[in-house]
Amino acid sequence: MDLDQKILLNEMQRDVKISVVIPVYNRPDELTRALHSVLEQTFRDFEVIVVDDGSTANIQSVCQSFKDARIRFVRNEAHSNANVARNIGIRESKGEYVSMLDSDDEFLPEHLAHRLLKIKEWGCDGIFGSAYIDYGAHRVLSLSRPLRTGELMINYLLSDGFAPTPSHFYKREAALAILWDESLDRHQDFDFTLRFSKKFSFRCDIEPTVLVNWKAGEKRTIKYDSCIRFINHHKAEILPRVYNFYHRSMYSHVQRNAVIDRNVERHYAVNSYKYIYAVPFSEFVFVHKTRRIFHGFLFAKFILLHILFFIRALFTRDAFRDIVGSGRY
Repeated sequence: MDLDQKILLNEMQRDVKISVVIPVYNRPDELTRALHSVLEQTFRDFEVIVVDDGSTANIQSVCQSFKDARIRFVRNEAHSNANVARNIGIRESKGEYVSMLDSDDEFLPEHLAHRLLKIKEWGCDGIFGSAYIDYGAHRVLSLSRPLRTGELMINYLLSDGFAPTPSHFYKREAALAILWDESLDRHQDFDFTLRFSKKFSFRCDIEPTVLVNWKAGEKRTIKYDSCIRFINHHKAEILPRVYNFYHRSMYSHVQRNAVIDRNVERHYAVNSYKYIYAVPFSEFVFVHKTRRIFHGFLFAKFILLHILFFIRALFTRDAFRDIVGSGRY
């Protein structure tokens, strides 16, 4: 940070407030860690809104233990989902800007200061960006890239784009105009990012200022119906190569899930080759190499799918359907 930026930041400390919104359901230890990361920020003029989404754990006592007036506790008595809690926090916010943080993630010390300087410098409505991802045994840097000229946000997110929720920072008025879709249990971050970018200026900052904690081996429930609804809703905007790659990746994921609805598995298998005639093989390879979100995709399965695609070309559409089954979900 240069001298001019320090002077500007000191001036903003006096008249700019940031609201940090943290939705939480149980996880008192993780919340304690997240709150420490906020209170250690170099930018000091903020409030923290902890929204307890009907936890059975005593989240209020965690907040009170810090003895810091900047921490506000709000309880949603009936457990719902993180999106409901996020929206409560945004509505309760009093700052000029809103910064999102999940209860199991962390800010690096310069996060708020850096975001504030960038949003002022760029004159945009919101910022997302890179993050360190901690898998427990090791930590990796996952870089976000700016959107390419003419690239739609949906194709960015489903290919090699990266816009994690803890990196989100926006003007309060813009966040209030969008809010999180409370009906989605999965891809809600994609949905918010997409809708925000259509109405407001949402810029990518490649500087990593947040830490996403991802426990190796931790079981995470995937609501595939939410995934399917999201994709079907935005299907018209998705490029064929991105559509195919996304479904191949999801197909790989569901195969590793021991308890899975076979209709869901078939849905992803069938849609993996839906636009095969429209996409050059080289584009499949490009997307496969650049995609970072689906880390577990196996190369052997990748090759096998292309063998199946080749076999498909030898049959009529109806004959191939007789082999692999109907594509209806």
